[in-house]
Amino acid sequence: MTPELTPDELRDLLGAYALDALEPDERAQVDALLLSDPSARTELHELQHAAAWLGHASLRPPASAWSTIAAEVDRDLATGTPPEPGTPMPAPTKLEPRRTTRWLVAAAAVLVLAIGAAGVIAVVDRSSGPDSVTTKFEAALRDRSARPVTLHSSDGRYSARAVVLPNRTGYISKHSMPRVSSGRDLQLWSITPSGPVSIGLMRGTGDVAQFRAPAATTALAVTNEPRGGSPTPTGAPIVSGDLGRA
Repeated sequence: MTPELTPDELRDLLGAYALDALEPDERAQVDALLLSDPSARTELHELQHAAAWLGHASLRPPASAWSTIAAEVDRDLATGTPPEPGTPMPAPTKLEPRRTTRWLVAAAAVLVLAIGAAGVIAVVDRSSGPDSVTTKFEAALRDRSARPVTLHSSDGRYSARAVVLPNRTGYISKHSMPRVSSGRDLQLWSITPSGPVSIGLMRGTGDVAQFRAPAATTALAVTNEPRGGSPTPTGAPIVSGDLGRA
């Protein structure tokens, strides 16, 4: 039976909980934490979206990311410094395959979340310096090689101005977008021939967000999603619009 775990240790198990990779007694302890800790429930919600994205994402994490995970596992499994030449080797230590595998799948879920299943794309300021996102957005709007788009709501209440450069760097101004309630996020989507693809969450206090559009993007849309984003849109777009041709 698993000994009583601390709150920090239980939070470390949320990724495995999201993937249903805990022993029953560990899951019971995490259940108790979730009943009393709202921030843990929010973190679990985001990890569950990351786990769901494993079945939907079209992009693979870079090989270097998996190498980093493997290196961390090797360090965790290391039992000491290498013995001197000629020293008898100690008896092999019995490992716990289920716990090692659980750590790996939990790390994979956290990695998917970190690399942008619905990554945050909009935390910018309102400054007008040469390196500000707002200044880059204004320059992109003047670039004749860029693809501009004005996104509208179906009732005309909301709108957003966006532009995508030839290198697929994009900017979107959200000054005419609605505020979302607590526990919700605005999520930006690329509309492609194979369906919507998440670009990221539009968080922050600034007016302009910078993003990277998939190569097959033909339109952009913004939806109101649960905190942490969704692997696919859960409702009609707040605003949407077709990208113009360069």
